[in-house]
Amino acid sequence: MSAIIVTAFGTWVLRLAGVMPEAGIFVPQMTFLAALLGGIGVGAGMAIGGYCPGTSVVAFASGRLDGLVFFLGLIFGGRFHVAGEGSIVIVTGLAAGLVGVRFFYRAQAIVMNTGDERGKFYAAARRILRDWGPMILLVVVFENLHSYTGLIRKIPIDEHLYNIDVAVFGVEPSAWVGKHLATPLLTDWFAMAYGMYF
Repeated sequence: MSAIIVTAFGTWVLRLAGVMPEAGIFVPQMTFLAALLGGIGVGAGMAIGGYCPGTSVVAFASGRLDGLVFFLGLIFGGRFHVAGEGSIVIVTGLAAGLVGVRFFYRAQAIVMNTGDERGKFYAAARRILRDWGPMILLVVVFENLHSYTGLIRKIPIDEHLYNIDVAVFGVEPSAWVGKHLATPLLTDWFAMAYGMYF
């Protein structure tokens, strides 16, 4: 709800300031049948699964496996890109690798359940996934935003954003930084930081 309020207020302010023309605001026309069928499908899925998207993530983070199953169904049902993006594979692979390392560290004791090692492993795996879950979710959402921005805004506003930069700073900020602050060490530092994302 707060996102709707912030967006509505921000759009209103930008329109009044003349930064965003009214023609630049796209409001999609509703198709009643599509909205009805989509609403029935989403409602039935939430009723059968017992979760909405947000509560499924919270349920999984608190250790409920059915929350994970619901969330994975939501991801694949929404046709998100999960396995094809390099950054998603890397961050998910790191989390799975940590769980794997924890398993192989005491594999024989876990399999034989010596001294409650299996319970300790499950607790450690839940902690690892709880800690890495938000990062995985963040990367999945980030990598999938490009699929949905065209649905929300049909007219690009890049030129308006560029004009705001020039009006505020008097120059294009990235060009000024490149001219006045670029050093080989700083360039290598930013290249390394950017490369660590992938």
